[in-house]
Amino acid sequence: MEEKQIYTYSRWKKLEDKFNLVKQEVQKTIQDFKAKPRKLKPSLTTTPIETSEIIQTPITEKASLEKPKLKKASLKKSKPKISRRLSLEFDEKILTYTLLFAIIVIIGLGIFLGKKGYQPSKKLSDKSLPTKTLSPTPTTNLYSDEISGGWKTYTDNLERYSYSYPLNWKLSRGNPNQIYNYSSEESSNGDFNPALDEDKIKIEIYTSSKPYSSLEEFLSEQEKLWEFEFEREYEETFINNQRALKTRASFSVGFNTVLLVFLQNPSTKKVHSFSAMPRYDVNKEIIDQILSTFRFLDENEPNATNEGQFCGGIAGIECLPGYICKLEGNYPDAGGYCVKEEVKK
Repeated sequence: MEEKQIYTYSRWKKLEDKFNLVKQEVQKTIQDFKAKPRKLKPSLTTTPIETSEIIQTPITEKASLEKPKLKKASLKKSKPKISRRLSLEFDEKILTYTLLFAIIVIIGLGIFLGKKGYQPSKKLSDKSLPTKTLSPTPTTNLYSDEISGGWKTYTDNLERYSYSYPLNWKLSRGNPNQIYNYSSEESSNGDFNPALDEDKIKIEIYTSSKPYSSLEEFLSEQEKLWEFEFEREYEETFINNQRALKTRASFSVGFNTVLLVFLQNPSTKKVHSFSAMPRYDVNKEIIDQILSTFRFLDENEPNATNEGQFCGGIAGIECLPGYICKLEGNYPDAGGYCVKEEVKK
């Protein structure tokens, strides 16, 4: 009986030593993670006094066998509590460092991809530059301006004419082309007051949409559209060695001061209409000088080209003969660019 008791005490002593060793390692680990070590619960500690009291108490064989089981049970309960708390603290640390590392990686990756993504776009813009140079060379531009002697020359290769105007005047391209000697702030949208705006000059050059057999055919058609209550008197003149007809029109009551000139293009057979307003009578000298610079382009001069010019769209802009409109979309009012039509063999 005494031998069993001594064996039991020796076996329990070994377990107690192991427990104390584990306890010391846990406390050391906790001190590494925290500034102040946490105190273990009283239930997790055991004293040698209690153990000795339990061992020295006379017990039966059955009771002596149950003692280790109780102590083993207490060890199993206490050990998971320590590891669970330690595991939670460790997991929190790991999660914090993991999130911090992930944020740093994301920021670094974003900066890297941002720089990397910027370079291709720059290269793409460099590659796209040649496509923008598809517009005609200066000798074949649809429109061009040249400055000489304080005057600027406007050339329309599409309608095959050019004219010059003072350098400080403004030009608005379209149909009609407009040149004027006042700023946009002074503009009244054509609603001039002939008495107050006599220093303002506006010249418009309109080109007919179709060819005509003669100036008379064009004027007859226009007079029907205008529904004149009286017949206009036209004076024959010559501009660029081409026959022209000019007349006066009333800008407002008492001011028959608008100059109208009609000239037919010998190559296209279209008619160009000039109108100078509001006071031709006051600004006759400069207006006549501008009209004297008008000329038609020679047949041996470079023809107009539509290469790279906009076409289609809401206005339904057409390309010149020999060019087709390459649309950039398959939908109504789609726009595109004129390209040279391939000759079928």
